[in-house]
Amino acid sequence: MKIHRVRGRDLREALGRAQQMLGSGALVLSSERAEDGGVTLSVGAPAEKPVERLRRLGFGGEEAAAGRPSPEGLPVHAPALREVRRRMKQHGCSSEWIEALCGTLASGNGEGQHPIDAAARLIPGEFRLAPAPRPGSEGAAIALVGPTGVGKTTTLAKLAERLARSGRRVVLASLDRFRAGAFDQLRAFAERLELPFIELGLDPQRLGELAQLGPRDVLLVDTTGRSPRDSAALAELADELARLGRGPNLAVYLVQSAAASRAALLEAHRAFASLEPSGLVVTKLDESEEPGAVLDYARLARLPLAFLCDGQELGRHLHRPRAEQLADLVLRGRLS
Repeated sequence: MKIHRVRGRDLREALGRAQQMLGSGALVLSSERAEDGGVTLSVGAPAEKPVERLRRLGFGGEEAAAGRPSPEGLPVHAPALREVRRRMKQHGCSSEWIEALCGTLASGNGEGQHPIDAAARLIPGEFRLAPAPRPGSEGAAIALVGPTGVGKTTTLAKLAERLARSGRRVVLASLDRFRAGAFDQLRAFAERLELPFIELGLDPQRLGELAQLGPRDVLLVDTTGRSPRDSAALAELADELARLGRGPNLAVYLVQSAAASRAALLEAHRAFASLEPSGLVVTKLDESEEPGAVLDYARLARLPLAFLCDGQELGRHLHRPRAEQLADLVLRGRLS
């Protein structure tokens, strides 16, 4: 059994959050009351791997979907609460998430607020946010990994543009040795942004040339898009990242598309788990009317959100997740 600590402004809110996070089978072991009136519960729940919970809640095709609870059993006490359910369902949220959130609202959490406003307040609490990498003596490094076609190279260029504009010394690098035009595309971005660029994928020995590029704050690394079913290629990618020096200064972010199916999200999650990603980048939010599916994946996988992308423009379509944006994606289907 795994012990979780859940805090609320009062006992009712803490109990509601515990049920929302851990399900009806969770067991309250103890409670503590703070000086400000808040309550912290110690709650026991059976240990469950993120991938197991993802599969149980529908991220594994028809077999897993057959065990999902029906949204028709949700407590619905008001038209506004039915509207919360309708919006979440319309934008791709799972039955389990809808049931948990609407159950919390129906139990009185958010009393005094319109249910839509109360839902918008609760939704961001479902997610973890990835901290910015901390530069060391040789600067920080960020590597983007993920399936083919999710937008890693464009996302890397967006991040480079933002960091360079803020005054950071940025170096772009590529480990991509297979995709046609991969080097040319990233090199073009580097020239456009007037940033140094190194083709690490052509010769692993060129890693030593990084020192010759001068001091840097951030190294941004593009990688080859890998099929989640190509275990040999994924093992090779793990070796390439190891040569970069895995440690506190290297953040590996998994890139997932908002347009992907639940089964595809789970397959990529399982395949790239061996690379130990410390954050998630969600792309193609402008191409999906159901962003709730990829957000459902993020919350269940417990993978911290690093960036949200909703278009191709370098200077506009990269966002650090904010509370109001997460609520808008779930309740409105798009970024505000």
